[in-house]
Amino acid sequence: MLERVGAGLLLRGGSVQLLGGRGEAGPPSLRRSAGAARSRPGQRRLLRRRRRGRTDGGPTVRDAAVTGVTPRWSTPPRFRRDTMVWGIGSQHRGSACGLGQWVARMSAAARAWTVRDGVPRFAEAPIGPGSAPCGTGRDSALVRVRYAGVCGSDIPKLLPTWRGSLPTPWFPGHEIVGKDARGDWVSVDPLIACHSCGACQSGRTHLCRDLRRVGWDLPGGLAEMVQVPESSIVKLPYLRDPAHGILADPMAVALHGIRCGLEAGSGRLGVIGAGALGICTAVCAASTGWDVHLAVRSAARHQELQRALVGPRLSVHHRALPPCDAVVDTASGYDDSPLLQAVASVRDGGTVLVQNAYAPNVTLSLPLRDLFRRSVTLRGSFSYCRGSGHDDFRDALAFLTHGGAWADLLTRDRYPLPELPRALAALGRQDHCRPLKVLLTSNI
Repeated sequence: MLERVGAGLLLRGGSVQLLGGRGEAGPPSLRRSAGAARSRPGQRRLLRRRRRGRTDGGPTVRDAAVTGVTPRWSTPPRFRRDTMVWGIGSQHRGSACGLGQWVARMSAAARAWTVRDGVPRFAEAPIGPGSAPCGTGRDSALVRVRYAGVCGSDIPKLLPTWRGSLPTPWFPGHEIVGKDARGDWVSVDPLIACHSCGACQSGRTHLCRDLRRVGWDLPGGLAEMVQVPESSIVKLPYLRDPAHGILADPMAVALHGIRCGLEAGSGRLGVIGAGALGICTAVCAASTGWDVHLAVRSAARHQELQRALVGPRLSVHHRALPPCDAVVDTASGYDDSPLLQAVASVRDGGTVLVQNAYAPNVTLSLPLRDLFRRSVTLRGSFSYCRGSGHDDFRDALAFLTHGGAWADLLTRDRYPLPELPRALAALGRQDHCRPLKVLLTSNI
């Protein structure tokens, strides 16, 4: 059997051979021979002998594919920007027993942000099925990360003041857009459920007890490359800017909250919080018929969002909200003032939907007795799911095809991947120059 895997790899039976070409994976000496073979017959014969098997008594690529023995040149050169890496997963199952491990070693030089002992470091990190936690091996593929969003829930965990628990080590980043082995733009669904428990069978994958998350339980996307299960890779629809795809996660959370946490219909909906989740919630709710009122703390941000959120059902307010039939709390969660404002703004008999992941050290001083007397419904909404015939993540990507000025605003502030500290410093500002959201970019 002869199968073309890419410009630099060829699968013949159960063995891998090297081909000349742009972005090939192979030792520098063999690349030089490949270029010279076009002009010198002797070099051409030498290249053919090297492809067939040993020429120097050491292990060859064929040995690596069949036995897992590492070739003596297995330490790869640093990646060039035009280098293409192929994820070898289930498409080659049974025909190349050691191929995935060999490709993993070939891609071991990618750099990533890692947090150990509360200190973020940017350095080479292991990428591949032999180094990633279990479950990302045979059915996984590599994605070259082009854009990675810094989620609001990750910001406090990346700061030295964080006192909660973290994985050891932690590879952050669950908002990922990049290119797959075919060169297609893709996004990564970070939730990996077992698909066999009762919650998964009912479509509530976000409640799976064995749920794993890219960027928490598995290495995340603040990296040049990330390895994820093939089932988590979702091809991007046409977007005005591929960077809009990093909004798929907050948009999916917003869609889930509106579908599962609020009764369908119309009325006045208040939204507290002007971050990515708050803006996505406001835009989604307005598209379903709600009369949306967004509360913003900053006067400068108020004017900026008034220009970006244009529509007959969208209003932006500085701090205060009018009385609402329902209120969604999407704020940052450093204190409980957003929840108190939500309860104060909802009418008697209304609904307060909490999408805010309050920090563990925040004490919620909610007056429950008053809540009961007023017959206010308090509901929580966590993450997103695939229930009731919907797939929130893929539906969010479809919604982003209509992204307007608000999507441009949320993806405006971009920093090179190595400059995460500078991005965090910008997010820590308290003036009008503070970004709504930051993206890290990589051009590997």
